[in-house]
Amino acid sequence: MLVVGLSGGIAAGKSTVTRHLIGLGVPVIDCDRIAHDTACKGAWGYRRIVAAFGPGILTETGDIDRARLGQLVFAEAAARRRLNKATHAPVAVELLRQLLGHWLRFRRLVVIDMPLLFETGTYKLTSSNVVVACRPELQLQRVMLRDSCSTADAKARIAAQVPLERKMQLADVVLENDSSLEQLQEQVLELYDFTIYTQLSKTLSKVFFPSNNAALQALSFWGVFFVGYISRPAGAVLFSHLGMTIFGGLTPLAMTAIQTGTGSIFIGPALWMVGMALISIVSSLLLIKCYPLTNQRGSF
Repeated sequence: MLVVGLSGGIAAGKSTVTRHLIGLGVPVIDCDRIAHDTACKGAWGYRRIVAAFGPGILTETGDIDRARLGQLVFAEAAARRRLNKATHAPVAVELLRQLLGHWLRFRRLVVIDMPLLFETGTYKLTSSNVVVACRPELQLQRVMLRDSCSTADAKARIAAQVPLERKMQLADVVLENDSSLEQLQEQVLELYDFTIYTQLSKTLSKVFFPSNNAALQALSFWGVFFVGYISRPAGAVLFSHLGMTIFGGLTPLAMTAIQTGTGSIFIGPALWMVGMALISIVSSLLLIKCYPLTNQRGSF
């Protein structure tokens, strides 16, 4: 199972990317939601937070005053460390529980949406990591607009996280969210397609071309990847009208599989024959070069 970490600067557009991934049928574990649920009244995380900050952060009904707690942790680094220490264990347990559930369901890809992916060191445990980024001045505007706060408060909230530049250095992929929503969605779709085909190619190359030789494994992987990756557009064209009519109720992942398979039926054999012809020609030239044909008069 491929586990991808997703993070980004505050108000950089991570939630938009998450919604698009869910629309593509990708399982996403929302650590913000986990943290919220574990801090509900009576939960394990709730008791740890109250023990760390005292009853002064509670409302009249006994719930945690999240606005008051937010002001404390964004203003003081020590308070932020106390909150992290109180919540990390409950969040980690629930995260592992959900990961185990996806593994038991044979999920090929799971995304962990975690704001503190790099602060907690979780990025070292994932297969790859994606960061959503935007220009600093745009990020400041978005925080002020989203949270209805002053410039000073917005800067304090941005400063409470690892600098975005550092996150971009640690990430495997950076999604730029400086322009339109459509361009961000295109980046997400390209990343999704590449990830899916990479995983499928690894699996198929091991099934159909088993080998302990690293060079042969790499060759079989890129061969399968190449055929699958360029077959999908052809399948999409062939199924542009008929496919959406017949299979319109399927998920995007299922449609991708159908398009890839359809394209492979037509393109795969053609590519295979062309590849075999090229290999035969090159092999013949190498053999002639290394072992020239001879007769009584000498070499041809």
